[in-house]
Amino acid sequence: MTLDPAGLAHLRHELRTPLNHVLGYSEMLLEDAGDAGELVTALQRVRGEGRAVLAVVEESLAATRVETA
Repeated sequence: MTLDPAGLAHLRHELRTPLNHVLGYSEMLLEDAGDAGELVTALQRVRGEGRAVLAVVEESLAATRVETA
């Protein structure tokens, strides 16, 4: 399957938007969590995994890395 650069940009946007929402909300909740140990740990994990997924999306859908033959 091949995607043109515009298609890749659209797909990246469609995937990044909800991921950025997850990251943003997890950071807001972390600020409010205070000393709630288990909650802080869980939110840090959500934030870390969200960043990892975002990196995969960026790497996998970079226009220069996908063959568009």
